[in-house]
Amino acid sequence: MSTPSSAGDAGIGLGLNWLTAAADKGMEGLGAVPVVGQAVSGIQSGYHLLAGGYDAVTGDRDGAVAHGAQALSSAAMVVPGVNGVLSGIDTTMGIAGTGARAAGEYFGVDSAIVDSIPTGIGDVNAMSAVAATNAILGAEDKTDNTGTRGGEISAGMMGMTMMMTGGNPLAMAAQGASWAMGGDPGTVIANEFGVASNPTSGTEPTLASQAGVMAHDYIADLF
Repeated sequence: MSTPSSAGDAGIGLGLNWLTAAADKGMEGLGAVPVVGQAVSGIQSGYHLLAGGYDAVTGDRDGAVAHGAQALSSAAMVVPGVNGVLSGIDTTMGIAGTGARAAGEYFGVDSAIVDSIPTGIGDVNAMSAVAATNAILGAEDKTDNTGTRGGEISAGMMGMTMMMTGGNPLAMAAQGASWAMGGDPGTVIANEFGVASNPTSGTEPTLASQAGVMAHDYIADLF
């Protein structure tokens, strides 16, 4: 997330952040609706499951761990009763976290700090999982990653298609054909935001991953 170059740019960026956040949290707000909320959580779980799988195959350990934790969080909210309890907390965290991120970007706060602000239960679990993994294993070799952000998003969208259609072979085949031709929703989204060729999401040196590495190094120095 780049620092705005002027007050005008900052205002535009702030407006876009709130607009996209409103749409995203509007979908998550459905989590409070019985059955519908569970379906939304299942779809989100499918997205993170395949996005994490893509990261694992292409060498992005942090991304795979983060998406895996988010997939488990969403899967837990599919359970009757759990969804109703956690959805309100998740929505509240989303509104507060999105506001804090938007304010941080507006005032030029370091992007690493802004990006570390959680916007939901899934974010907290993902950050914690990455920190714990790096505390145990140390820093991952970022040079091994061969995946792109476009591929990661496309794989995640494939997961959503699978969950929404119950794994219908025809739907999956159509999605795969679109992906191969570069016209699937994930590719379109990645291209629209200019991130298609960027590395996958877990390659950024987040505060969570850095904290885990520091903990690993500290423990290693004791022996």
